[in-house]
Amino acid sequence: RRALLRGGHVLVVGGGWIGLETAAAARKIGCRVTIVEAADRLCARVLPDSIARYLADLHGRHGIEIRLTASAEGAEADTVVVGIGIQPNSELAEAAGLATSDGIVVDEFGVTSDPDIYAVGDVANLRGLRLESWANAQNQAIAAAKSLLGRPTPYREVPWFWSDQHGVNIQVL
Repeated sequence: RRALLRGGHVLVVGGGWIGLETAAAARKIGCRVTIVEAADRLCARVLPDSIARYLADLHGRHGIEIRLTASAEGAEADTVVVGIGIQPNSELAEAAGLATSDGIVVDEFGVTSDPDIYAVGDVANLRGLRLESWANAQNQAIAAAKSLLGRPTPYREVPWFWSDQHGVNIQVL
């Protein structure tokens, strides 16, 4: 925050949700902003091309330069923000012999391949999908806690999240 408030040129490495929200916030306070994304579109892992183009146009209209299929190597800026996603920390689960695949594999109750161990949140892979959002972590945990207390409650919410960028509220289901 302190670095962004100094102004100047902000280089955002990563064109996913964290990068886009950071870019929008930096631009709002008057920074010159460049987004560098390795993929050929914004939010390539989670959005179709039409929505990715909409986001690129939205940010472009607000004066943000976007460089796709690009690297940050050699780029110059006053502040660099790296928002490139996470890798789930599942080493302990792997060492314990639990099934893992881009996270810890769970069923709809949060149960891992060991029926006495549960996992929820960013590290939990349910039906081949791992969601990195606070709402998913919260709601998955509520369902798992109920199940742990003897009231089996499947987590069956439609995956969703929201983002605010340049005064536009984006909701994805």
